[in-house]
Amino acid sequence: MAAAQGRAPPPPWYVLRGHAAPVTAVAFGTPNRLFSGSDDGEVRVWDLHRRRSIAVIPAAHKHAVLTVADIDGNRMLSHCRKGVVRVWQLPDGTSKAAPELLREVPGCHGSGFCNAAILPSPCGDLDKLRLCLTSDDAATLRIKTLGAEDSRTEPLLNVAIHDQPPSGMCLRSTFVTLPAHPRTVLLACYEDGSVVGWDVDGPPDAAPLFRETLHTEPVLCCAVDQKHDVIITGSADASIHFCRAEQAVAGGDKTTSMKLCKLHTIELKQPGINSLTVRTDCKLFVAGGWDGKLRFYSLPKGKPLAVLDLHQQAINATAIADTSVCEAGRLVAAGSKDGRISLWSLYP
Repeated sequence: MAAAQGRAPPPPWYVLRGHAAPVTAVAFGTPNRLFSGSDDGEVRVWDLHRRRSIAVIPAAHKHAVLTVADIDGNRMLSHCRKGVVRVWQLPDGTSKAAPELLREVPGCHGSGFCNAAILPSPCGDLDKLRLCLTSDDAATLRIKTLGAEDSRTEPLLNVAIHDQPPSGMCLRSTFVTLPAHPRTVLLACYEDGSVVGWDVDGPPDAAPLFRETLHTEPVLCCAVDQKHDVIITGSADASIHFCRAEQAVAGGDKTTSMKLCKLHTIELKQPGINSLTVRTDCKLFVAGGWDGKLRFYSLPKGKPLAVLDLHQQAINATAIADTSVCEAGRLVAAGSKDGRISLWSLYP
């Protein structure tokens, strides 16, 4: 392990072992739970008090799990490479029963490596929770509600880049709010190195709000510092970019109403950032790399804080607990290709 300031960081709070395949998704849940998914379709629920797995779904999916999420403390969502989305009823803390499959969201077939972006309903209605998924071409994005009852139900919105150079596959998506735009924006990262923003409530045939090529290689991940209005992107190249969405200058590119302005860049010695996560207080973010290192940076400037090299294989997924977990504070989780999940409490 190495620290940015020359001091050796502490060891991990704990290392969870159980997955036989590479860990591909992690997410914290309540109360004191961690969800994880792996390349072989397995999903696990971990009790962070007892530091062990309390529920295992060996064949939750037939393909690699790309997304796991806590819906409301009682239900969990999982999503795999072929676009299948399933909702599970979680057992209470004292039960040893396996999670029960409540529903499979119809019409969610697709392909590719992009996660499922999740936008909760403002009124808390589970059926109105919105999902963004890739289509069969892995480039077109579809927004559907969790409560769609008919597999023939059309998506609320289909978005794709038309009449421009091909973007390749979409590799990451997330719903964000930006000060420069009054409505929710779907942020999408593409294979050609570009980042695209779409108005979630705009007309289906509308042009994107912005499309900027930020990287020389595919953009693999993105995160948003809402407090400082900063978009952070990681890629297969050796850089992490910081940018801000702003209104386009009159007389500029007529096809977009906004633009992404680069603020600064972190240059890395090794290429490949698979995952970025911003802590909810926007004081720091973590980056999981191909080299197996978990990097901590301050916000908004991106000052290096620590580099942790417990994993010898790539880190595929990261998560940060919104609130204190057990006695450890705001834990950071890193899921690796080595099948392990490391938990850290460096800056609680």
